[in-house]
Amino acid sequence: MIEKHIAARYVLQDELGAGGMGTVYRGLDLVTGQTVAIKQLKTQIAQPETIERFKREGEALRDLNHPNIVKMLDAVEEEGHHYLVMEYVSGGDLAALLKQGQMPVETILKLALDLADALTRAHKLNIVHRDLKPANVLIGSDNVLRLTDFGVARISGKARVTDTDAIVGTLDYLPPEAFRGGILDARGDILAFGVMLFEMLAGRLPFRAASVAQVVQAILTEPVPDLEAARSDAPIALVDLVYRMLARDAQARIPSVRQVGAMLEDILREGHTAAGPARFETAPPKVVSPRKHNLPTQTTTFIGRDVELAEMDRLLTDPSIRLITIVAPGGMGKTRLALEVAAKQLPRFPSGVYVVSLASLSAGEQIIPAIAEAVDLQFQPDAEPKQQLLEYLRAKQMLLVIDNFEHLLDEADLIGTILHTGPQIKIVITSREKLNLQEETLFRLEGLDVPSWTNIQSAQEYAAVKLFVQSARRSRPNFELAPEELDDLAQICQLVEGMPLALILAAAWVDTLNLRHIVQEITSSIDFLQTDLRNVPPRQRSIRAIFDYSWNLLNSLEQSVLEHLSVFRGSFTRHAAQIISGTDARTLMILVGKSLLRRDAETGQFAIHELLRQYAEEQLIASEAADAARDAHSLYYAGLLLQSSRPMTRQAALPHQSIESIGAALRARFQAAAPTPPLLAELLDPLTEREIEVLSLVAAGLSNWDIAQKLVISVSTVKTHLNRIFAKLTVKSRTQAINQAKARHLLPEG
Repeated sequence: MIEKHIAARYVLQDELGAGGMGTVYRGLDLVTGQTVAIKQLKTQIAQPETIERFKREGEALRDLNHPNIVKMLDAVEEEGHHYLVMEYVSGGDLAALLKQGQMPVETILKLALDLADALTRAHKLNIVHRDLKPANVLIGSDNVLRLTDFGVARISGKARVTDTDAIVGTLDYLPPEAFRGGILDARGDILAFGVMLFEMLAGRLPFRAASVAQVVQAILTEPVPDLEAARSDAPIALVDLVYRMLARDAQARIPSVRQVGAMLEDILREGHTAAGPARFETAPPKVVSPRKHNLPTQTTTFIGRDVELAEMDRLLTDPSIRLITIVAPGGMGKTRLALEVAAKQLPRFPSGVYVVSLASLSAGEQIIPAIAEAVDLQFQPDAEPKQQLLEYLRAKQMLLVIDNFEHLLDEADLIGTILHTGPQIKIVITSREKLNLQEETLFRLEGLDVPSWTNIQSAQEYAAVKLFVQSARRSRPNFELAPEELDDLAQICQLVEGMPLALILAAAWVDTLNLRHIVQEITSSIDFLQTDLRNVPPRQRSIRAIFDYSWNLLNSLEQSVLEHLSVFRGSFTRHAAQIISGTDARTLMILVGKSLLRRDAETGQFAIHELLRQYAEEQLIASEAADAARDAHSLYYAGLLLQSSRPMTRQAALPHQSIESIGAALRARFQAAAPTPPLLAELLDPLTEREIEVLSLVAAGLSNWDIAQKLVISVSTVKTHLNRIFAKLTVKSRTQAINQAKARHLLPEG
């Protein structure tokens, strides 16, 4: 045992462990008699920058002062040695606990809640840990978690002591952006937290491989393994939360650790476990002349997308980003945006800017000739075409815009090969689905903004309106928007959710229909949105052709899920989607990846584009599964509404996102004139307070005479109440009525 004295107060005893910066010892505070932990900076790395980092760790711990973060007690500098004195945590660390075998879900949730609380405190003080891992999570003898080791933390407002190009942290817990030269912000901590949660549930890391390079490749490209299969007893809400925390795109990741904590509390409560008091509130580029390009001449003015153009410009000027995939459903304007971006990039690429269209290609081997034709490369007969193309691009400073990649995704590796061979090549891809390459930066494109407006002047400021008016004037040159048409135009924009192609197709009808009739036609059928123009590509001549193309890229399971999701109106939860479609969380995320569903990073709610919803609903009806899907939909929301209306269940108020779906469920039920299931019957004709009182006494074993005496009513009145109860619950006996009441939580607790 070491017996070294420090500052005439502390005694270093046995070694507890060592890390990259320091060694931690068990120690004794001679003044208080308490056991302490003493971290000593390694003398061999005691350079000015590491000393500064070591001091900052102490400052961070002192500032944090949180029950789930190791407490800083003292800092000592003596004889050229540097020490941090901290509270001693006697229960070991999470890494050791994981080695003991599978942990109960409840234990995992409670530990995760503590960690979320600690990180929330750190992030509030603008401290990003950057090295979250089980070994840095200590477990006290009181089973309370304490986060430690802020040695590589980034503290806002302090000058950096870490090389900006350095990757800090532990490989298995690093986010994809760490390998792309990005700054690790709070979202990096959230992903590392998600890795730890996956590990705690599954007993293994999500990304494992034999070498460092393979691990990095897996983190950048591999899908998250199926956590539901690995841990079948885990609540689906917890599995879904882990998937959201592990989103490869930082922008799609759940945005704050405070929100993670709030969701963990909800999951604990749903499992009827006390979560304790609530802790969470939910230099200018050189101009090159002549310019080299093959960009097509545009016949219309580009409208809107100012934010998107600025962001694409920022991404293309970032030297660490060389592949950008614009991902969106068909008709959203991916190609038009990419061409506008490309035109603005001409001065930056001396070797040129070239567009390669893949829409007409039917096989992957046609991509190389298509690129060669676009850049005006003539292949020689005595060499392999791929190698000739790579050699040609090797020294070029060029931007390639490769359009419509979604049907040739199996050939995506060619893009990576081009980037590795030509270090000054940058590529913009348009696709309905991401390529899943480690170099890829995703740029998700949504519809044009569709705000509300009150007058002509405000309406004409918005891109959706400008595009509609511009397109309408091609059909009717004297078209002017009248004040009385504002509401109809707003409805058109909302029905198509700002989809540019749909707006263009709708506007083409102004020469024969007024705006009110256009609204009615769009509502009736998506087949209204089509054109007979000869120079429009066949798959863009109608909204149906757009959706047919996407539909044929799906497998049968994905088609079935999308069909069932068409019963929703507005946004919906993951739980509702799974109950009604019978799918799992991974399939939902696959549909998000294919741009067929949207998911809000903040709320976790899903949504489907209204026109796509109409198309999928047609497929649902054709499959003869519509009645079952609508039944499941109406019963689900009827159940939610009933639960929220019963004070005795202490159910929280319904989220506003559910109201539209509840209304749609009831409308569909009435329009179909279908038999009314018991839950809907109860919703439409609920038991009265007196009937619940009578039913409670029946459940207590009282006879009709006893009930009459207790309620001071006649026996015949009791019988009348019972007959009404039987009719409303669709039962025939007292026993059946009691069982139905218990199953639906109709009776007061206790």
